[in-house]
Order: sequence, then C-alpha cells, then structure tokens
Amino acid sequence: MENWGLITYRETALLYHPNISTANNKHRVASVIAHELAHQWFGNLVTMKWWTDLWLNEGFATYVASLGVEYLHPEWHSLEEESVDNTLGIFKFDALTSSHPVSVEIGHPNQISQIFDAISYEKGSTVIRMMHLFLGEETFRNGVRRYLKQHKYANAEQSDLWAALTEEARINKALPEDVDVKTVMESWTLQTGYPVITVSRNYESSTAEITQVRFLSDREQQANATDYCWWVPLTYVTSENPNFEDTRAKEWMMCGAGKLRKGPIKQLQKMPPADQWVLFNVQLAGLYKVRYDITNYKLLIKQLNSEQYNTISLANRAQLIDDAMDLAWTGEQQYGIAFAMINYLRQEVEYIPWKSALSNLNAINRLLKRTPIYGVFRSYIQFIVEPIYEKLQIFGDDRTVSQRLDATKQLVQIAAWACRFDVGDCVQRSVALFAKWMAVQDPEVTNPVPKDLRSVVYCNAMRNGKEPEWNFLWQRYLKSNVGSEKVMIIGALSCTREVWLVERFLLWSLNSTSGVRKQDTTIVFGGVAKSDVGFHLAKSFFLENVEEIYNYLSPDTSRVSRFIKPLAEQMSSMKELQELKDLIESKRTVFEKATQGVKQALETVEINLQWKSHGYTQMTRFLPLLNYRSGNLDVMELLD
Repeated sequence: MENWGLITYRETALLYHPNISTANNKHRVASVIAHELAHQWFGNLVTMKWWTDLWLNEGFATYVASLGVEYLHPEWHSLEEESVDNTLGIFKFDALTSSHPVSVEIGHPNQISQIFDAISYEKGSTVIRMMHLFLGEETFRNGVRRYLKQHKYANAEQSDLWAALTEEARINKALPEDVDVKTVMESWTLQTGYPVITVSRNYESSTAEITQVRFLSDREQQANATDYCWWVPLTYVTSENPNFEDTRAKEWMMCGAGKLRKGPIKQLQKMPPADQWVLFNVQLAGLYKVRYDITNYKLLIKQLNSEQYNTISLANRAQLIDDAMDLAWTGEQQYGIAFAMINYLRQEVEYIPWKSALSNLNAINRLLKRTPIYGVFRSYIQFIVEPIYEKLQIFGDDRTVSQRLDATKQLVQIAAWACRFDVGDCVQRSVALFAKWMAVQDPEVTNPVPKDLRSVVYCNAMRNGKEPEWNFLWQRYLKSNVGSEKVMIIGALSCTREVWLVERFLLWSLNSTSGVRKQDTTIVFGGVAKSDVGFHLAKSFFLENVEEIYNYLSPDTSRVSRFIKPLAEQMSSMKELQELKDLIESKRTVFEKATQGVKQALETVEINLQWKSHGYTQMTRFLPLLNYRSGNLDVMELLD
C-alpha cells in the first residue's frame, strides 16, 4: 500500500530469497516496489479528485513501474512482455458488455473496491502507453512533468492531464493542428471497450478501406454496439518495408462530433503490391484488434509458416494469433485462419507468441475437457508442443540459465503444458525429481528440483501421486517461511486427483487453524476448480458453503467473486447458468459487494454457451485435420 512515507507490502511482494524464490518472484517484487514508489508522484503528490479517475493513480503507477523495472534490469527484457501481456489481457476482459469505462462514475461506497480491477490498472496503463507512443517521448515526458508541477500537493482529474499534454503537443507538433489530446483520449477513457478495425484491400488500385466497430465476445450483443467510435492511431508495416521500430501514427481514424459518433470510412492510398502483405497495429501500439481480407491473411500466414517468420516482430506474432483466435471465438470468422497461424509455433521459440496461443487454447480446453472430442484436442496440443519441448531440453543437465525473464517463463510455460498433455518424458522427469527430493535427509535445506520448475514438478507429483506425496509437500508448506514459496506450494497441492484429499483441502481453506493462511483461501479454491478432478467438487463446495465463505472473507467480501470466476469459465450449459443465477438471487447479501464480478461471471457462461453452438462444430471439423497422426498438412487447406 502506497501510504505517503510508510509504504506497506505483503511479504510476497517485498521479500526475495535467492535460493528459493523464482525469477518470476523476483520480477514481481521489483514491479510491486516500483509501482508503490511511482504512487508517491501519481496518487500522493497529485491525487485524483474523485474515485472516477482512480486510473490516474493506478494506470500511471502500473505503466511507470514497467518503465522503471526495464531501466534497472534491461537484461530481463520485461517491458515488451509486460506491455503485450497487459494488452492481450485487456482484450479479453474489456470485450465483456459488463466491463466499465476507464473513467467510471462512482455513486456508492460498494462500487469503490470493485474498480480496483484490470480496467483501472492494466487498461489504464495500456492507454497511457498508447498515448506515449503516438505523442512521442519528448512530448509525453514534458507533458507529464507539466501535469505534476501544476497540480502538486493538490487534486486533479483527467482533463488536467489532457491540458498539460496538449500544450506540449502544440509545441512539438505531435498531433494534427485541429486535434487535442482530450478529443483523442476521451474516446478511450469514457467509453467501455475497444474497437476491431477491418482492413479491406483493393489489390488492383493498391488502396485499403478501414472501418471500425466495438469488439464484443457476446455475439448476440454485437449488433447493438453501433454508437461507439474511437480515435485510432493507425500504424502499419508492409513486407516491402517491415520496419517494426516506427510506432508513430501514420494515419488517424477520426470520430464525428456529438456523442463520439462514427467518422467516415478511412481510405488509405499507396498500399503494397498484391503479392505483399500489410500488417496493422505495429508492436501493439494501439488498443485495437485487426481483421483482414482473406488474401492478406493468406500472405501473412505464408510468412509465418516460412523460415523467415521472425520478419514479423515478436509482439505482432502474438497479436496475429490473439486477434484470429478471438474473432473465431465470437464466430466472426472461421477457426481455420487461427489454426493456420498457430501451426507455425512448431518452429517458434519465444515466450510471447506461445503465451498468446496457449492462453487462447486454454479457453477451448476448459470447454472441451468434458466432451467426446477431448482426446483429439489433446493429440493436437501434443503435436504443436512436442518440437519446442524437445528443443528447450527443459530437464536437461546442460541447460543454460538465461538472464531473460521471458526465456525463463517460456521454460515454465512449456513444461506445464508438456506435463499436462503427456508430451515426451515430462511427467516421468517431474515425478522422478520429486521422489529424489523426498529421499533427502534435510528437505528444507536440500532441494534437487530447479527453483523455476518447482511449480510444474510439484503439481505433477501431486497429480500422479497419492497421500504420501501430498503429506510430504504439505509439511514443506507448514515449515516454509518464504511467502512466495508457500503460495506456490498451495497451488501445487490443489493438483491432486485424490478426491478425499481435495475435499479435505477445501475444508482446511476455511479453517484459520489448519495452516492455510486466510489470504490464500481463494488460491486453494481456484487451483482445485481448475484441476483435473476438481471442477464438480469445487462447485458443490461453493454451493453448499457460500455463506460460510462470505463470513470467513469478511470484511473484504468483494473477494467472493474470485470463487465464481474459475467456475464460470468452465460452465457451458443452460442448467449450470440457471444454477448460478438461482444462487446469486437467493444470496443477495453475499454478493452485494461483488456485483461487478457477478455480472462478468454470468456473461462468461452465456458466452461459453454461444461458443458451444458454433465453436464446437468447428472443432469437430478442424481438430481431426490437425491431429498429429494425420501427417503433414498444407495449412492453406484450412482456409478453404
């Protein structure tokens, strides 16, 4: 907490143990410390006038912290990974109709705690980064300095920030003469959501037509999203000139007067020849998705599936996958485009594109794992993960330890998926390492499991073990005095397939004398709900104990929404939706401080239902083609 002169931290956000804490733990500590220090300027020196502009505190602290960590530890390569991760995360969260604007009206005390969410933090940070990139370094930095000096030891609102930045933009000619920062940015802070722009090329005249519409995960609500318009800084590169370093706007999509009405269709001239691709939103500099015509998609897919796939930047490889998967998820286009792109991952080694693909595939995994075609889906995951698992030599003795944070995250990510889907020797190596640890005389001192792989190894030992393995790890949890290690062990203990152990663990999570810390209750529940056998157990536990959970969490009862979220993500039937609605209706007091999370959970189930009606059919069509037993496939066949 950023108290002026007395910053306080949870131990997991402050303490790092060189022999126990992972590289990711170290980055979290650095990020949170930087975030709270940034608040001494953004929040303390200058404070928002009202909760409406909470994002001026949290968005700036989040963004400035990422710049600070990159400056202190350039060897981590964390800025690009954080920027892309934040943007892709917001693409999911803010595609819900139940999301809210960055600058949101607050009229009741119960609303305050609920806006300390991804919109105020990650979307706030993302729109600030977008503004930084289209204004340029000098204009942005001087404008922020002007804002802080003008309002120090006082209160401010977003219009004060726009005024300071506009003054600097006029000096440096950073914006068109008839445009100010307020006009551009309030289309991003006063409206919920973000746009998807459609690029339709005319290959004979070398031109392109650009249109925009709000992107929504709920396909049935898409037709109602007609009154939205954003000032979009258009950046693009071509295969003729793939300069991914230039993130300044080449063109602007503008909005009409009045209530942010749509502006005219944007016409772009001097597009590349018909055999060359064009790619918009360079380095994800803007908060918007992109849809192309089929010819341009084929050119991009051909590039990705060639040996020169890295002609396209790291961030944009992740963007192409995420945009294609999201458009397919909503039924706006066929999954063939997305799967044709993902196919190139068999030669990709970098973390960010893999993170983009696997997070989207995980959404499909949640809805398929209780269906007859799940075995075919598992085969597909094995097909794309096998090459990278073998290449990384994750459990090899001669594996080099990289200083790059994203390289370490890639090892952990691939190991987790390889073990989860029985790729190679991942499970055997994990179980053997854990058994080796159990055999040592002093397990609190000697641990043969590489520290960055412990979350994966421990989870798989629990998944494939019995009571002795679980009890051994539980003892390590009780004896550990490192907060980040305790959190990691709690997550691993949730992986067990022993039903009675799961039931006991859930009961312990609501017992302050059991050893499970109160702040870790939601971690236990979330881990169980997402585990191989835990969904139905967690759902029954929640339905039967919802009032006890509410009382145990008191006074911070807004956290009850964290119990609903991992359940809602896996629900896809009318029966389950009605069950959830009935519970919420019958326990209104329980959910009165979690209304935002409840709305998002219900909408998530409704979206899952829609996906089952169109996405499942496509899975039955495409997955057999992608099955690793099918031999080599010309990915262009997926587009027919």
